[in-house]
Amino acid sequence: MKRQSFVVGAIVACAAALNPINVAAQNNTAAALNAYRPPTPVIDVNEAAKKPFALWTELEFGKGGTDELPPSPIRLAEYKESEDFFVPAGMILVLDYANVVACYGPEEKMSIGIKTGYGEGKTPANLKILLTEQGVFNEPGEGVYMHAGSSQQMKIYIRGGEAFRFTAWRSGAPGHAETELWLSGYLMPAALPALSGGR
Repeated sequence: MKRQSFVVGAIVACAAALNPINVAAQNNTAAALNAYRPPTPVIDVNEAAKKPFALWTELEFGKGGTDELPPSPIRLAEYKESEDFFVPAGMILVLDYANVVACYGPEEKMSIGIKTGYGEGKTPANLKILLTEQGVFNEPGEGVYMHAGSSQQMKIYIRGGEAFRFTAWRSGAPGHAETELWLSGYLMPAALPALSGGR
C-alpha cells in the first residue's frame, strides 16, 4: 500500500508541476522552469523582428512535340524556371513552408525545386520539393493528366543580396504541363539590434 501511495503521489505531483507549463505554451510563450517556484513566462524577443513573407508563382509548359507520338519515342526533357526573387540587403529570408500542385502527362515525370545560393563564383544549391502523385484524371476538354502535389515544411535560410528561383523539369510528353508554387516564411534582420539600456 505504501508503494502504491508513493506512485500515485508522484504522478499527481508531476501533473501539478507540468500544468502551468502547458498553459504558458498555449499562450505562445516559453516557460523557464525553476524547481523552487512556479514557471516564469518568457517572451521571445526575436519574434517582433520577423516580417511575414509569402510568394505565389507558376510555370507552364507548352505542348511538347506532336499529339501522336510513335511507340518508345526519344522524348527530350524540358526545363523551366521562374524569375529571380531577391532578398533585401541586411535581411535574412527563412522559407519554412512550400505547397506545390502539378499537372503533367500520365506517362511522364516532373521534378520541382528551389534554386538558391548562386552568384558570381558560387555553385548554386538545388533543393528538391518532393511531389506525391494523386492519380490520373480525364479533364473535360483538356485530356488525360497526372495530378501531383506537395505540402512540405522546411527551413531554408537565404542571406540578403542573394536570390532564389522556382525550377521545374518534365521528362517529356505530347500534351502541356504546368505547376504552381506557394511559399511562406519570414524576413528578419541579419543582426538583431541591441536592447535598450545596453542589455
